[in-house]
Amino acid sequence: MDCFLEVAEKGDREVEGYITKFSRFVVEKLYEEFKCSNIQGHLQQVSSYLETVYNELASIFDSVVMFKLVLQSRLSVGTRNPLLPLEISVEWDPILNVPYIPSSTLKGAVRAYLELNNVRDVDGVATEAIFGSSPGSRQLKPGLVVFTDAYPVACGMQTKSLLDPDIITPHYREASGCIDETCVKPTPLAFPTLARGVELRFVMAIDSGCSETREKCVLSLNTIMKIVEYVRRALEKGVGAKTSVGYGRIKAEIAKQNTAPKKM
Repeated sequence: MDCFLEVAEKGDREVEGYITKFSRFVVEKLYEEFKCSNIQGHLQQVSSYLETVYNELASIFDSVVMFKLVLQSRLSVGTRNPLLPLEISVEWDPILNVPYIPSSTLKGAVRAYLELNNVRDVDGVATEAIFGSSPGSRQLKPGLVVFTDAYPVACGMQTKSLLDPDIITPHYREASGCIDETCVKPTPLAFPTLARGVELRFVMAIDSGCSETREKCVLSLNTIMKIVEYVRRALEKGVGAKTSVGYGRIKAEIAKQNTAPKKM
């Protein structure tokens, strides 16, 4: 509280510098607090939570798959998260108290991959019917596939902390409209990222579209497996921000699955 009161009492120029120092302090503190040696028990609780989610979804949906995501590089996601009021932030779950990848980010990565590769259907079933209509569509329709958020469940062998501090150094003050060489003012900004080697997991549930009024299910087992493979490939292309410069590289594989459409 004293930190924020001090910011409020200073002038604009001082506030700008103070917030930058405050961000660096928070990032360093997060790194220390979330060292792997300190949070093993907490990560086990998160893993147990995901197992419960998996089992519950398996009792509702025809097919469920739990994906294992191992970060091959730093991951930056949710850079404007209000729960962590930093200049460059990270998505944070206020209940489980861990950084995470939102389900919307996962589904968005899959959509982008399918569009980039001109995949409009899987075995004759439109991708819009499978994954739902795009956010910008006039008519929003749910799809046959549901994603949960992805949460960290383990650190890598060489990973010291769940979070890895990173630095970006903007040179121009774009917010004030000053972007020429007379305005050059390098300002290192510290921000948190998920560390390379961290393992995350999420659950994907699939409604195969079976019913008594249909002669066969909308999604066959073969089609479901193709969808799972598309999701795996899409996520390995990168997730989150700054993927073009190497962030968000992921090794994705299936941790467990129950992919057997119910027979009506």
